[in-house]
Amino acid sequence: MPIHGHHILELLSAAERNHGHVRFVTPRGTQEASFADMWSLSSRMAHALEMSVPNGRVAGILTPSVEMVACLVACLRAGRDFASVPLPGRGQDSASYLQQLENVADLAHIGAMVVEAAYFDLLQPFAARRKCSVIMAESLAEATSTELRSDNEPGELIQFSSGTTGMPKGVRLAGAAIAASVEATLDALSIDDDPEVFCSWVPMSHNTGLIGGLLGSWVGCTRTRPGYRHICISPELFLTRPSIWMESCAANGATITAAPTFAYQVAARDLSRSATMNLIKLRAAIIGAEPIGQETLQAFASSGSRHGLREIALCPAYGLAEATLVVSMVRPEEPWTTKVVSVDGQTKAYVSCGRTLHCVNVEAPDASTGVGPIKIAGPALCSGYIPARDIPPHDSLDTGDLGAFAERELCVTGRSDDLLCIAGRNIFAWELERAGSLQHLGVGDCVVVADGRGRYIALFESATEDGNPGDALSEIRRSLVAIAGIGPSAVGCLGRGALPRTPSGKIRRNRVASDVSRFVESCHTYREF
Repeated sequence: MPIHGHHILELLSAAERNHGHVRFVTPRGTQEASFADMWSLSSRMAHALEMSVPNGRVAGILTPSVEMVACLVACLRAGRDFASVPLPGRGQDSASYLQQLENVADLAHIGAMVVEAAYFDLLQPFAARRKCSVIMAESLAEATSTELRSDNEPGELIQFSSGTTGMPKGVRLAGAAIAASVEATLDALSIDDDPEVFCSWVPMSHNTGLIGGLLGSWVGCTRTRPGYRHICISPELFLTRPSIWMESCAANGATITAAPTFAYQVAARDLSRSATMNLIKLRAAIIGAEPIGQETLQAFASSGSRHGLREIALCPAYGLAEATLVVSMVRPEEPWTTKVVSVDGQTKAYVSCGRTLHCVNVEAPDASTGVGPIKIAGPALCSGYIPARDIPPHDSLDTGDLGAFAERELCVTGRSDDLLCIAGRNIFAWELERAGSLQHLGVGDCVVVADGRGRYIALFESATEDGNPGDALSEIRRSLVAIAGIGPSAVGCLGRGALPRTPSGKIRRNRVASDVSRFVESCHTYREF
């Protein structure tokens, strides 16, 4: 039966009496621990933090390790807010990453930074410039005392985004909100008496990897008598060899996994040509974090069927940091569907993200009237932002996303700031990018940005080593004309891996838009129309 606590620490402490463990798989090897052991370790680390960091918030890079996870819990127990910051994203140089860390330190008034020993040298320039102490998590784990002050008010988790340009934004998540989100997600997944294995590679700097994945598994083990295993694959390994994700799901008999949309596109290609593996136990493959195309779901289901994957395991979902994590989700054993929604007078079928969870209240238009802002409230709502921005306690928060309810299910059509006005018509950039990614032409991922003259530029990565797109530029233009009614002002071909990405692998469109001339200059081939 669910434990209806009031704070995430209360739920995590209950795991001391249950079976459950985590395995971290990284380039440096494999590390395992029980959730009970990590709770015990967090007691010692909390005491060490009280002694070594008397004031200020603590920031940390939540890499997959026992010590870093225990450090997060220790901070909350010691009454310290923990600011989670990501590793550098692909294409991010050391100078810009250092500036990102300095911005976070200034905004959040960071007193110390904690990292795994393997990343200690990465932060030495930051420590030298900021005169801020950088502590190895392993050294905190060597503490022997578990004595904590009894008057500690639990700290908050501050989730900083991967960032694109400008100042980073931190979302403050109180322990009660995290608990509400975790329990609602476990309820939606029907976590009960059966053994569960959660396997994913999504970084813990992302809410999906930390709250929906690891903390969800930690709390979930209190509901399952046979135990709950969590397999946490380093995102570095996934980006180097994406097939490790599905291979690990099969090898460990995973019942639940989660990832952004693009990862399922990659997995679909891998599964179509890989040796047969056993995915029959996978009952919930949660897909979200980006607009979800039905072609992605169909491709993954089709490729996975030869490995025992059931299409009904696909669970499209919608969430965001301000809601702690999940807002709505198609439940396991329910078929995914599409709903017809009108956007700017054009009707189109969008993948449904299912019914809302009981931890959030959601406002959105009915699909019969078109799309509009999605607003949220409820117990899983964040408590604020860094830099500070008021969230009225009884009002709904505008998520910045657009969508509608259709037959009581939420359809998300895109972000308001992703809308491009082209020839007087509004169209989402992701729809154009999807049309521009023509795999059969040796074309990789595509990004579309406004050109400042009422049209747009499409830049894509070559999927071949030589970077020769052949006739792809004209073919891409024709595909985009079919979607937008007007073609791009220019199409360019970049080398493989040239588009900047977040640590979870999503393309940083805003970063391209802010420095489009530099990316244009880097193109192997560029043609204006």
